[in-house]
Amino acid sequence: HRLGFQHEVAARRIQRQWKLNRNDAAAREAEAAEEELRRAIRLEHIRQRHAAKRLQLALRRRRAWKHYKQRRLAEITATMRGRKAEERTNRFLRELTERVYRRRRAEDEAARVIGRTYRALTARKARKLRRKAE
Repeated sequence: HRLGFQHEVAARRIQRQWKLNRNDAAAREAEAAEEELRRAIRLEHIRQRHAAKRLQLALRRRRAWKHYKQRRLAEITATMRGRKAEERTNRFLRELTERVYRRRRAEDEAARVIGRTYRALTARKARKLRRKAE
């Protein structure tokens, strides 16, 4: 019961203080300054957190870029190796086909020459025979 009375007394004191302070410019200013300080602290905290987040993001981005670059380089080297091997095989195949083609051409040429000479011979023979028949 005494506790309740104590509370009431405290409440009355606070009320009286508040009524006094309500019209007191200095008290109001002090309270405003305190509030401003609190707000500034909060803002600073937020700003710091934001800066930390930006830093983390930048780091993550840089790391991501590094990994991307490594992957890209690996890919490029792999493709280059593949291309070199491909070029080698392509050259080999081209040479092979060229050789085959050359041989075919030579054979073709030979066949043509033989055909020509044979035709010429048969024509000569035919002419001789015709002359004999006349």
